[in-house]
Amino acid sequence: MRDAARLMIGLVVLAAVLVAAPVVALEEGDYAGEYDALERNATGQSASERLHALFDLQWRYELHEHPERATYQGQKEGNDRWTDMSRQAIDRRQRELSRPLGVLDAIDRASLSPDDQLDYDLFRARIEERIEGGKFPDELLAVDQMTGVHQSLASMMQVMPRRSRGDYEDILSRLDKVPALVDQHIALLREGMERGVTMPRILVRHVPEQVAMLAAAPAEENPILRPLSAFPETIDAASQA
Repeated sequence: MRDAARLMIGLVVLAAVLVAAPVVALEEGDYAGEYDALERNATGQSASERLHALFDLQWRYELHEHPERATYQGQKEGNDRWTDMSRQAIDRRQRELSRPLGVLDAIDRASLSPDDQLDYDLFRARIEERIEGGKFPDELLAVDQMTGVHQSLASMMQVMPRRSRGDYEDILSRLDKVPALVDQHIALLREGMERGVTMPRILVRHVPEQVAMLAAAPAEENPILRPLSAFPETIDAASQA
C-alpha cells in the first residue's frame, strides 16, 4: 500500500510539471453509421467487398481511438491527442466491439474465397478474443516499471514528427493534455486498489524513482520536453520563439 501511495504521488508530481488541459473525448457513435451501412449492405457490395471494407473501417476506427498507434504508423491526424483512458471511454470501446461482429454476421462467409474465409475467421477470432478479454480489467494494471504513462510519454515524444510548425503545434497540444492523461491513469490505479486488481509490488517498486527523475530533469534534458530543445532548419526563428 505504501508503494502504491508513493506511485500516486509521483504521478501527481509529473502532472504538475506541465499545464493542464482536457483529453479530447470521443463520442459514442463516431463510426456507428459506417458500421450500420456495412451491416445493411447499403451500397450493394459483394461479400468480399464488404469484408475488406470492414477491415478498412476497423483499422481507421482503431487509429482514431488510439492516436499513439497512428503516430507510430506515420499518420498525423491524431498527433495532437492521446487515447482517452477514462472509465467511460474504456467501457464504450468494449461495447463497440460488437459492431464489427454484427457486420461479420451479416456477411455470407460461404460465398467468400478461401483466402477471404481465412481472413474472416482470423478477424472474428481477434474480436471475440478481445471481447472475452474485456471480462478481466487489465486497464487497472496501468503502470509498472517497464510500461505505463510515465514511459510512453517520453517514447512518444521521441517519435513524433518534427519537420514543420504544425508538427510542433501537435507536440505542444499533446503536452498540454498530459496532466489530464495522468489523472485518468491515477483514477484507474485507484480503482484497481479498491477492487484488489494491482501489479505485484516488485513490478512497481522502481516507478516512483522513474517518475521523480522525469520530474526533476531540467527542461533541456527532459526526454518529454527534448523536442523543444532543438529545431530543424525548416522551422524559422520566429516560429521557434
